[in-house]
Amino acid sequence: MALAAMALAVARAVALAVAAVGVLTPEGGKRMKEYQAVMLRLTHHTREDEESLTDLLNERSRGGWQPTLVVQGAAPGGDRLTIMFERVTVPK
Repeated sequence: MALAAMALAVARAVALAVAAVGVLTPEGGKRMKEYQAVMLRLTHHTREDEESLTDLLNERSRGGWQPTLVVQGAAPGGDRLTIMFERVTVPK
């Protein structure tokens, strides 16, 4: 995919919130669970929306994020998808 198209897809994805929560593992170690919500505005051009969503999922996957929740809703500027991601990290 062209760099300009990737930049456009990333520009459409706006980070809403990032949070970290500590969880205990069965071994007694401590891991952090991080959450991130990303809003993706839909253009109603199927191919563009599909490419934007694929780029977003691939980008987050490379960073260790997994999608946990997807919500579609209407906004004043148009329809949008809100996607919640999570990843588990071990603090150093």
